Amino acid sequence: SGVHPNLSVITAGSIPPNPNELLAKPLLDELISDLRRDFDFIIIDTAPVGVVSDSFLLNRLADVNLYVIRADYTPKKFIEDAARYYKEDKLTRMYFVLNSVNMNAIAYRYGYGKKYGYGYA
Repeated sequence: SGVHPNLSVITAGSIPPNPNELLAKPLLDELISDLRRDFDFIIIDTAPVGVVSDSFLLNRLADVNLYVIRADYTPKKFIEDAARYYKEDKLTRMYFVLNSVNMNAIAYRYGYGKKYGYGYA
């Protein structure tokens, strides 16, 4: 890819008439299986969960589902929807990353007593 010698990128290319049909084909499973033999990590980037069905179709191939949430930007409904999909077993192995947090707006306290914590000031 030219970005880093240990990074390879496969782009999606042109959008087919029915992307769901392509994602559901056994050929995609074979591709991921082949890639697992050559790479330590495989990252599949999709649209936000619930916007299109990609996340649901690719869930079967994922070791984890990592959701990147931008503070003060990502609609709360997207997070609630992801939590609901998890509870309904539509998506599994979910983890969330919160980025773009304004650290100046956060108070953090830690002590050796009975209480510790962090929160918004």
